[in-house]
Amino acid sequence: LAVADAGTATGDLIVNVDYGTGTFDGQIISLNSSGDEAAEKSWEPHAKKAEQRNLEVDFDVEDEAALQTDPGMLRHIFDNLFSNAVEYTHEGGRIEVEAQGDRFEITNSADGVTEEEVGQFFDRCWRRDPSRSDSAEHSGLGLSLAKACAKALNLSLSARLEDSKVRFSLIPNEKMSAASS
Repeated sequence: LAVADAGTATGDLIVNVDYGTGTFDGQIISLNSSGDEAAEKSWEPHAKKAEQRNLEVDFDVEDEAALQTDPGMLRHIFDNLFSNAVEYTHEGGRIEVEAQGDRFEITNSADGVTEEEVGQFFDRCWRRDPSRSDSAEHSGLGLSLAKACAKALNLSLSARLEDSKVRFSLIPNEKMSAASS
């Protein structure tokens, strides 16, 4: 029943984001607080697996770091980014979480990832590892849905490859336009 409920919730979120039928609560969310939306609080469900995989995790979240966004959708975005970082960082690798002002970034070591693959990260049903195609845990929808959630919140979620590391950035759309000018 829990799996069916999770599938229904994901399906509902996809419909709400794709068709603009949802209402989203825009609040100022501190990324460096004890609230459920804070970066470190959102990391907690992933910490044990990271420890089991001997991953080094570094948080550098400024006191003033905040986003104006919907707390539930922000949790969804964080959960997906953290889950992927833990799953796809090689054993003994490193994950860095940074937040400054209204910019949130997560970087993880990603040996062997190509620019072409990074370009496919947000494609629905894309998986880097085809052997996971039958896995209920890896549907290939996570990053696509996280990007759609960001778009619905007037945020931009992007990925880029830097020296065998993948860096995901979540920033307000107006910052993205200014950065590309």
